Amino acid sequence: MQFLFQNFTKLFRPKLNREELLAYFDRLPEAIQVSWIREGKFIVGTVMFGKEKFTTQGRSADEFIDTVNDALLAIHDIPKEYFDILAIKKFIPNADEYKALNNVAIKERSNTNFLLAEQRKPVMA
Repeated sequence: MQFLFQNFTKLFRPKLNREELLAYFDRLPEAIQVSWIREGKFIVGTVMFGKEKFTTQGRSADEFIDTVNDALLAIHDIPKEYFDILAIKKFIPNADEYKALNNVAIKERSNTNFLLAEQRKPVMA
């Protein structure tokens, strides 16, 4: 059954264009700076790169990380069909930062610099 589902979804998956993929990859910043505070049940963060700055939030560390990555892709007008393959260049906090995001006793962190994961060009299958 899963085999049928996988093949069925392949029929409706949009065809990705290599040149567009590389252009979208190059739009994403090499590094970002993240500051965050806790506001009630939320982690509210400010993300900066170059002259750009945006704010996002999440209820948990994982949700906050996901919203940062989703916002990076959306701000750069990258179509949803490219999100999965461009995940090789995303915000992944190191173990200490991830632990701090999960520790409700830590109320804020400021100006932490992050290289976005995997700075190699994407390869299309």
